[in-house]
Amino acid sequence: MIGAFFVFFISLLVGRAVLGLFRLEFSPFLDYFASLTIGLVLLCTFLFFSGYIFPFVPLTIWGVLGGLMVGSVLFLVRLRVPLRFISLIRKIRQIGKIEKISSIFLVILVVWLFGRSLFFGASGQIIAGDRLVWGDWPVHIAITANFAWGQNFPPQHPTFAGIPLTYPFMSDFLSAVLWRMGLNLPLSYVVPGIILSLVFFGLYVGVGKMLLTWNKASPAQTGGVQFETLHAPPPAFLGLIALLLSLFWGGIGFVYWLQEVSTNEAHLVEWLLTPPREYSFWSEKGLWFFTFLYSELLPQRAFLFGLPMFFLCLLLVYLDWQNRKKAYLLLAGLLAGVMPFFHTHSFMALWILVGSVGIVWIVARVFSQLHSKLFRFRFLSRVLATAFPLRLPPAKAFTIYLWFIVPFTLLTLIQLPLFRSSSHLLKFNFGWVKGSENFFIFWFKNTGLFIPLWWLGFWKGNLSGKVKLLGLASWSLFIIPNLIQFAAWGYDNLKLFTYWYLLGAFFVAVGLWWIWQRGFIGRLLSIILFVTLTLTGIVEVGRLIDTQHRQIGLWSREEQQIATKIRDLSAPDSIFLTAAIHDHPIATLAGRKTILGFPGNAWSWGIDGWYEREQDAHAMYKGGEVARSLWKKYAIDYIMVSDRERYFEKNLNETFIKQNTQLVLDEGTTKVYKVN
Repeated sequence: MIGAFFVFFISLLVGRAVLGLFRLEFSPFLDYFASLTIGLVLLCTFLFFSGYIFPFVPLTIWGVLGGLMVGSVLFLVRLRVPLRFISLIRKIRQIGKIEKISSIFLVILVVWLFGRSLFFGASGQIIAGDRLVWGDWPVHIAITANFAWGQNFPPQHPTFAGIPLTYPFMSDFLSAVLWRMGLNLPLSYVVPGIILSLVFFGLYVGVGKMLLTWNKASPAQTGGVQFETLHAPPPAFLGLIALLLSLFWGGIGFVYWLQEVSTNEAHLVEWLLTPPREYSFWSEKGLWFFTFLYSELLPQRAFLFGLPMFFLCLLLVYLDWQNRKKAYLLLAGLLAGVMPFFHTHSFMALWILVGSVGIVWIVARVFSQLHSKLFRFRFLSRVLATAFPLRLPPAKAFTIYLWFIVPFTLLTLIQLPLFRSSSHLLKFNFGWVKGSENFFIFWFKNTGLFIPLWWLGFWKGNLSGKVKLLGLASWSLFIIPNLIQFAAWGYDNLKLFTYWYLLGAFFVAVGLWWIWQRGFIGRLLSIILFVTLTLTGIVEVGRLIDTQHRQIGLWSREEQQIATKIRDLSAPDSIFLTAAIHDHPIATLAGRKTILGFPGNAWSWGIDGWYEREQDAHAMYKGGEVARSLWKKYAIDYIMVSDRERYFEKNLNETFIKQNTQLVLDEGTTKVYKVN
C-alpha cells in the first residue's frame, strides 16, 4: 500500500515540476488535478520504456520512481515552485455549501462504485460486481498480468499470441505497476479507477467554470444587438450540473421503467428499489445510449486516462485564449500527441474537434460578413449575432495555434502505424445503430430533451464567442459518428458521442439555468427537466446497489493458487493452449499468453484470423497429427486441461495429449502439460 501511495505522490511532484518548467498557473484545485494527470502520464511512460531495458520488477519500479522524485524535488526547489498545499486548504474552506455537498456526494459515489466492482469473496474468490465488469475487465486484467508477470515488452497481445498489442494499454499498465508494488489485483484496479475518475470530475468542472463565465460584451461588440440580460450563474455550480447530467444520461428509458413498475403490482416495491433490467441499453426498445457512469467510466478502462487528458488539453487551449501564452499550447499539443497509448477514441475525438473548430471559424467569418450587410434587417441581424460569434480572432491570430497543432500532428504521424487496425476500414453507416427506426425518434428516445435544451442554452446564454465557436464545433462529434463507423463493432461509436454529450452538457446546464430564472414555474420546470435527463441513469446505477444479485464470480481461490504455480514453472514468454474464453486464469492471473481468448474481443478489436484460430484451438484438443502440427505452428509451450477446456471442447483427447507431452502440474481436475 505504501508503494502505491508513492506512485501517486511522485506523479504529483512530477506534474508540478512540469507546470513549473512551462511556467503555467492554475487555480489550486486545477493545479493538483493537472499535476496528477501530467505526472501519471509521464510516470507510466518512463516506467513503460524502462521495461525494454530492465526487468519489470519492484526494484526497477522503485529505481524509476526514485529518479523521478529526486529530479522533480531538485527542480521544484531550484525554481522555488510552491506546492500550494496551503492555498488548496484555503480554497476548500471558501467553497460554497452546495459545491461541498456535491463534491462529497461524488467522492462517495465513485468510491462505492469502484469499491464494489472487483473484490474478494468470503472464501477468497475474486468477484465482479456486475455483468459489465465481468465481461470487460478480464481482457484488461490479462493485459495487466502480462505486463506484471509476463515481461511483455514490446507488448504482444496476451490473448492472441504472436501479434503486437495495438489496444491503448496505459491504464492497464498503471494497474500492473500497482500490482507489482504490493496492491492485490482488485485494489490495483479499484484505486486508479477512483483517483482518475475524481481527477476527471475536477478537470471537467474546471473547464465548465471557464467556459460558462458570463460574457460581458457590450452591444457595440455584438454588432449592435442587445442580448437579454440574465442574472449571471455561478459557473462552478453549472459545471457540477453538467457533470451530473453527463454521469446519469440515459434518454427516456425511465418511462419504460415506470410502465413496468406500475403494471406489476406484485413487484411494485421490489422493482422500484431494484429495477429488473437495464433501461438505457434495451435494443428491443431502440435504447442504446448506455449510462455513462455505469457503462463507460466503470468498465471501459482506457477512459480513465482519456477523459482527464482530453479535458486538460481543452483547458490548456482555453487558457491560451485568455492569456496568449504559447506554453499552454505546447504542453497541450504534447499531451494530445501521446493520447493513442492511453485512449484512442479520446484522441480521435480531440482531432475531430480541433479540425471542426477551424471549419466552424471559417463558416462563422462568412456569416459575420453577411451579418454586417444585413444589419438593417433586425430579425436576421439578431439571429446571426446569436448563432455565430462576430468578434472572432483575425486569421493571423490562428498562427499561434501551430504551437499546439505541430507537436500534436508530429506525434500522431509517428504513432499512427502502431495503432492501425489491420482488418477494418471506415464505412458509411447512417444513424449509428438506429436500424430502421426514424432518425429523430431514435435520438429523442436516447437523449430525451437534451438537444432542444442545448440549443436553448446556446441561444439564451450570454456566452463568449469562443465558447459558442467550441459548442458549434462539438456537433461534429455527433454528426460524424452518425455517418461513419470507425470500428468493426459499430456500437463503439458511443465513445465519440460521449464527448459530444460531455461538451453539450455545459450548454444544457445554461439552458436549465435560463428556465430557472423564469420564476416559480420556471424553477419547477427546470427541476422536472433535470430529472427527466438523469432519472434513467440514476435507475441504472441504482441497480448496482443490489450487489448480491448483480455479482458474478470470476476466479476461485484454487484457480488463483494454480496461476501462481504456473508463473513459477513457466517462462514469462511462454505460450499456452487454453479454452477460448474471456476469463481464463492463464492469461488473467498467471500473466502468460494464450493463442486465443474470447473471439468476440478479437473481432471487435479488428483482429484478422480469429475464426481460424478458434477452429484450430478445437482441433489441437482433439489430438492426432493435425493437433501435433498445429502445436508447432502456434509455438505452443504448454497445454492447459481443466474443466474449462473440457467444456470448450467436448471431444478433448487427453490421452493423446498425455502421451505426447510432459505432465508438469497436476492439481486434481486441472493439469498442465509441457510440449516437448
